[in-house]
Amino acid sequence: MTTKPARSLLAILTAGVLLAGGYATLQASKSRTFQFFGGMVNRAGIDDKVVALTFDDAPTSQTGSVLRILDDLDVRATFFVIGEALERDAQAGRRIVEEGHELGNHSYSHQRMVFKTPPSSAGK
Repeated sequence: MTTKPARSLLAILTAGVLLAGGYATLQASKSRTFQFFGGMVNRAGIDDKVVALTFDDAPTSQTGSVLRILDDLDVRATFFVIGEALERDAQAGRRIVEEGHELGNHSYSHQRMVFKTPPSSAGK
């Protein structure tokens, strides 16, 4: 039988460990090179020195301006699009592709993907 002070100390230590673990998990989930499920590509397998220009959360009200600037500079980029925004402005998505840029998937609704399970492979 443990004493009351020993139980209190054990409860405090347990709470501390749980809080520290939760904080560590939160910080890991914010990392650009970490995710709980699925694969992630964060490096290109090339030896050339290149710059990959990307835009997140497209299309937005600024997409047309960005496309004009890129065209003036003869620069290509990848636009990571959000499905909901693309549904609202499909023409912007078409224009991005027509002007020689790439589209990347930035999810449908841009919710944080922490603790979400990957989709089942059923029906694939």
